[in-house]
This record gives sequence, structure tokens and C-alpha cells, in this order.
Amino acid sequence: KATNLTVTAGGDISQQGGLNVTQHAGFDAAGFAITLTDQSNSFGSISLTAQTARVNQVGDMTLHNVDVAELTLATLDNIYDTENGQIKVSANLQATSGKNVKLDGNNDFASVSVTASSGDVRLNDVNDLDLGHIVANNLTLTSTGNVTDSGNIVVSGLTDIAAGVGNN
Repeated sequence: KATNLTVTAGGDISQQGGLNVTQHAGFDAAGFAITLTDQSNSFGSISLTAQTARVNQVGDMTLHNVDVAELTLATLDNIYDTENGQIKVSANLQATSGKNVKLDGNNDFASVSVTASSGDVRLNDVNDLDLGHIVANNLTLTSTGNVTDSGNIVVSGLTDIAAGVGNN
């Protein structure tokens, strides 16, 4: 158990056993992989820099600054971003949540696939965005660029998509 944790590596970062970081955990493996998939992981907030990153967590997951090509997230609870951070995923974000996914900051995704089993999905993107497979009670999406869909979108409630001027 730690209050804060910073890990910087010139190669892949992985783990043996769960991590419990009560405030902030930062992982930097630029150009490599970060694999933190122990089901008992618990981070107050997390920052990631890598080519690919996979994170599992018990409880709410809060992303601060993320810069990756591929990002896979899983929790039985909520997934959030911080007010002053940015999530940048140049290829694909795949997020699975038992509740809500709220990534509505100044984020930049290329493609997203999100399953919010019993909750809502709220996304904000500063460029073009492709929606992959989406499952949610309600979907709210804001993008300053084009919005396309390449997967199945299953929303049981309301869908609100606002794309940039002139984009449909």
C-alpha cells in the first residue's frame, strides 16, 4: 500500500500481485506496454504513457493524464477522467464498466468501444471519433470533428450526439 507511486521504465511494465495506491499512480513506459490486470488493483487516480496499456481495478477508476495508442480498461464500478487531465488514445479505447463511463474532459480518442453494463456513457472528443461497440443506458457524445460508427450501438435510453459544425 502506498500513498503515491511513480514508475518509469525503458521497457514493459507488468505486475505480480495487486497494487493499492490511495492517491495517484503514474506509469511511464513510452513505446512499450503497461499491463496492470490484477483484479484487486486500487488506484486513487492513474496516469499512463505507453504504446499499449491494460488496467483492471476494483472500485471506481479515475484517469488523469493518458497518452497511449491502445487502451483497455475494466472495472465493476465507474470510469472517470479528472477535470484537469487529458486522455489521448491514438488508436482504440476499449472500456468495460459495471456502472458509468464518464470521459468528458479535453480528450482525444480515435476509436472507442465502451460497455457500461448498468450505466451511462458520456464522452468528449476534440477531433474525429469512430464509435465501435457501445452498450449503455444513455449515451452522450460531444466531438469537434466527424463522428462515425463501425460497430453496434445499443442504448436502452436516450442518445445525444453533438458533432462539430457541419459534421453529421
